[in-house]
Amino acid sequence: MESKYFNLMLRKIFILIFAAIFLFNPSFLWAKSYERIVSLAPSITEILFAIGAGNRVVGVTTFCDYPEQAKSKPKVGGFTDQNIEAIVFQKPDLVIITPNSGTKFTYEKLKQIGIETLVVPFYSLKDLIQSFELIGQKTGNVLEAKKIETQLSEIINQVRAQSISRPPKKVAFISWHTPLILAARGTLEGDIVELSGGTNIAQDSPLHYPKFNIEALFARDPDLIIDTSRMGKKMSLEKQKEWAKKFWSQYSELRAVKTGQVYIFKGDVYCAPGPRTVRFIQAVNAILDPNTKPNNEFYERI
Repeated sequence: MESKYFNLMLRKIFILIFAAIFLFNPSFLWAKSYERIVSLAPSITEILFAIGAGNRVVGVTTFCDYPEQAKSKPKVGGFTDQNIEAIVFQKPDLVIITPNSGTKFTYEKLKQIGIETLVVPFYSLKDLIQSFELIGQKTGNVLEAKKIETQLSEIINQVRAQSISRPPKKVAFISWHTPLILAARGTLEGDIVELSGGTNIAQDSPLHYPKFNIEALFARDPDLIIDTSRMGKKMSLEKQKEWAKKFWSQYSELRAVKTGQVYIFKGDVYCAPGPRTVRFIQAVNAILDPNTKPNNEFYERI
């Protein structure tokens, strides 16, 4: 009798556990196991490693240099110029790409060959949050991906609460000097500026990264400039400062230059969208804080 009761209870416990797993991770019932994954973007590579799927990555781009383990993975081309033969040589059962000028051709070719491909955009903050879910579900690392997504969402909510009562500042987020290119609304950079209480001077552009002439920049006269034009160029912080100072000294009548409100980031603060974007959000939030200091762990004022 006791044995029958025990078996019955055991069966109920098993059903409850099964139901709980299904509730929080319904995809596990039909998720295919991918053992050979090719990543065609630094953001994708970083996320794959962060959620515990790095050991299944068999190919990356020449730009995928984080984390350290990614550097030793076979290279299958660049960010916009992928090598189809190199991808196929790795015999992937899944290729993950992000939309850019080169991936449309790659996507079509892989589709013709019959290689499964997942497309993950990283244009905006919303895209980044969704990318953890998309990649996590596809690889079966749902819980690990959810943990990182939750951490990012918590930081976003904290910054939103901190910035809600700030006096608005006009911000120019500089992506390149010659030609002068700014990050507009609908980009990760633009979203983070707005999240932190700034008013993006390029927010009305129909393009994500519009070209600006100097006359237009003077007309909008930003209170604050964030200059990332030399980021990713393997340039020391001192060299970046020197480069930025030389460029902006030509436009000393701009309000941001005149008042010493031109900033550059330190280290890997401004990096590929992914788990480290938390530091990027914290940096922009600190710069836009009315009580900001000239320098901290994230940035320097030039």
